[in-house]
Amino acid sequence: MEPQIQTDTTGLLEMTCNMWFDLKRFSFDKKGQEVRLPLGYRERPYDQKLLIVTAVSGVAINDQDNAEAYGLRDVQVTSGSIRIKSSSPLEIVLTVGEQCRLYITDLRGLYGRGISIRETASTLLRFLHLRRGE
Repeated sequence: MEPQIQTDTTGLLEMTCNMWFDLKRFSFDKKGQEVRLPLGYRERPYDQKLLIVTAVSGVAINDQDNAEAYGLRDVQVTSGSIRIKSSSPLEIVLTVGEQCRLYITDLRGLYGRGISIRETASTLLRFLHLRRGE
């Protein structure tokens, strides 16, 4: 039985097209058997989407490049494993069980709308003005 994903593999790749990740932010909770990999676009790194895989019993990472950021190129789903490949020579192989599920969470929706630079500057100036009046 193949892991359940929110869409077919083609849809999964469309949802993660042009996304990047930082291997340092990859996390594997052995006790909870869950892998989390934050994804993002180059100009706003690693806070756009979250790739979550459940029922993970093992992780193998083949990293030949030691780069800071990797472009997500392919996700291959089979009955016993999930392979995450980057545009650089990097491959993450997850050993998964029958109850495995793969999710893509849109983090932008979880955190509400973004704050513009104008709003941020305005808030900072108001704060500094208030502090100055103390």
